[in-house]
Amino acid sequence: RYYLQSLIDQKLIYHQEGNWQSRPEQIRSFLQERQGRSFTAVLEGFNEAERRILRKSAVFQRAFNLNALGWILERTGENVNPAILPGLLDRALSTALLSVDSQRLYAFRDHALRIALKGELEDEDRQDTHRAIAAFLETEVMPGSPDAVYDVAHHEEQAGDLDAALKHYEEAARLKDDGHFNSPQAQIYFNLAVGVLDRMPAGSVDSQREFELRYINLYYDYHVNPTKEDVEARMEQLRLLAEGHRVRRMKYLTVRTAFYFFQGRRAEMSESGEELLALKAGPEDEPHIVSTYVLLGTTPLGKPYAERAEILKQGLEKSLRCNRMDLLPPAMTV
Repeated sequence: RYYLQSLIDQKLIYHQEGNWQSRPEQIRSFLQERQGRSFTAVLEGFNEAERRILRKSAVFQRAFNLNALGWILERTGENVNPAILPGLLDRALSTALLSVDSQRLYAFRDHALRIALKGELEDEDRQDTHRAIAAFLETEVMPGSPDAVYDVAHHEEQAGDLDAALKHYEEAARLKDDGHFNSPQAQIYFNLAVGVLDRMPAGSVDSQREFELRYINLYYDYHVNPTKEDVEARMEQLRLLAEGHRVRRMKYLTVRTAFYFFQGRRAEMSESGEELLALKAGPEDEPHIVSTYVLLGTTPLGKPYAERAEILKQGLEKSLRCNRMDLLPPAMTV
């Protein structure tokens, strides 16, 4: 991408009269001259101090502005005069290393080059930079842009701050959660949260919080990506966390029944669903069983028609009471 942008910048590839045009001979000479050069050869016009600043800027996952760069350089102990930064960034622009938009947000034009630059930092140095970026985003960006919480979590995870990363991935997921397990964006963030959870020592997270995260993550997978290969192992984790807790057991059986339905295992689905309904104690349990009522009422399981009709009727009533309008279409088709 860097070379392509350079060809465009030098007008060896250009747009004219509605079509892209090129100068083949000059392009061939340009590429031959650069053949075999490493990615970092594009940095040959920068001294070591300037390259170090560019390495730090490469740790930003997305774009960055002048203020953000100066902030993280100061927080990571770099003895840099802020006055040199505008000129440095202008040179990086002129060499097609960076691009800049109308908001004065800078970004590397070539992703592979950014990764290579970031990789030149020592592990501890890179982690400290991730930590500084997370702090900058949390204090300076998140108050006005709550969606930045995902980027905060990413940098905290890369810094090895797993407790903080788990907290912010969970916040990002709940920010996108629609309450009906239909948000692919929320599913991605719940997946990332559970991925962090899996890296943490056993028992380091409250069991109720762990159960809720794993339960929601599994239920999202049922709605968005039910063919994941590790479903059974994750279901067993959920079962163990539910032992000795009635409501947790109900939630576990809800998602277990749903996966049996998807897999076409009707006998197990019926058994799991019946156990779930038997655990119901009062109206406060309706949110945990409403989807199972609809599943049992809409799936032929050898029950008499009148019994299925009654289960489905109760499912419709509970769907309305629980504001689960997403359950009405499948129920109404029967």
